[in-house]
Amino acid sequence: MKKFLLVLLSVLYCPAVFLGLFALALRATPGTALLYFGYPALAVLYFLLAGPPLKRAGIGRWPLWLWMNLLGYPLCWAALTLLVPGLWFNAGILLVLLPVTAILTAVWCLTGLGFLVAKLLRTPPKQLLRGAKGGLASVWGIVKPALFVAAAAGLLVGGRGYLSVRPAGEYTDKGVMTFTAATCYPTSVKTTTSRGRQHTRTAYIVTYKAGNTGYTWIQEAATSSAGQQAVKEKRQVERRVLSVTGENKYITVEPRYTAESYVAATRTKYLWLFGISAGYLALWAVWLIWRQRRREPSLS
Repeated sequence: MKKFLLVLLSVLYCPAVFLGLFALALRATPGTALLYFGYPALAVLYFLLAGPPLKRAGIGRWPLWLWMNLLGYPLCWAALTLLVPGLWFNAGILLVLLPVTAILTAVWCLTGLGFLVAKLLRTPPKQLLRGAKGGLASVWGIVKPALFVAAAAGLLVGGRGYLSVRPAGEYTDKGVMTFTAATCYPTSVKTTTSRGRQHTRTAYIVTYKAGNTGYTWIQEAATSSAGQQAVKEKRQVERRVLSVTGENKYITVEPRYTAESYVAATRTKYLWLFGISAGYLALWAVWLIWRQRRREPSLS
């Protein structure tokens, strides 16, 4: 019970620090530096300082390293999703958080490599190999079902996404326009959980307008204050407008895209997602067949 509580404390430390720094980052200038360097530094600092007392309690360095990486950091994203339900549809927040993941990965890899080298220098090779096999087996037992669910979801999303992309010939390029933040308003959004339950959340939508052209672009703000700040500053973004030929519809894309390059890039993204997911599921099926045949008694 004591070990469980200590592991739980170490795991929950990650989202607690992450959410605290995220809240500070929304108010600080520049706030991104707090997340870019603050969270990796505090996470590794906890690992270094808490390692010796946790080891005396029966929790080794490597289990702690694995728990904080495989469960602690994913919990950061889960907790942030609860705090900002529209996170996955807010490109601005994702562009900030993805570099945090890259920096954190590099820092953890360097930390783990340092301890691995130190352990190699003082551990007999046979004992080290037995420990490595046991650790990898435990990790794979946790990661395997998660990868299967992710691959199944990727197969569905990739296939549906690829089929939903219009041909480039159906778009008319209206050129690059400057959109200015004009209004911010709350709206209720219904979402469905993985268990099929629906719940309603409040989203804060910032509307950007391109002068008197009638074209608008909307973006979900992280918080009400962030959205109001964008309107107050009259924040501007440039977007290319692609109208659907023969229909009263249009989309806006980044200025670097044309209709052809946008369609090609979008289809390629969905095709990669579909292909990787299908490949993993195929390997899973081959492995299941091989394991089943291996267990069957041979006929003499």
